[in-house]
Amino acid sequence: MPTSRQAVANRYGKIADYENTRLATHPMERELTLRAIHQALDTSETADIERKRIADVGGGPGKIAFALADQGHHVDLIDLSPDLIRLAELEQNQRSASAKNPALLASISVGDALEAIP
Repeated sequence: MPTSRQAVANRYGKIADYENTRLATHPMERELTLRAIHQALDTSETADIERKRIADVGGGPGKIAFALADQGHHVDLIDLSPDLIRLAELEQNQRSASAKNPALLASISVGDALEAIP
């Protein structure tokens, strides 16, 4: 029988494609999440802000993490699901190869909130 962590990772692995497109399908969730993060950081998406180091723990395929990196933040992405992390790594590789030079994440790793952040 899998541990609870393995069960969660397996469940999200089965719905990885959905998770990768969910915020595009439901943009209000993305906007509300980013707004809440900016309120917590006492920043604005449009203001000339102090760049922060952010750990996105449980960030799945990294959609919010990449949005924060695009705003200039230093973002580490950690998720329990290797399948979701592979999707984030694919996005990172595509961004890295892009001529537009979009922002990259500082690190991407499989892990959970109970482990040390790199």
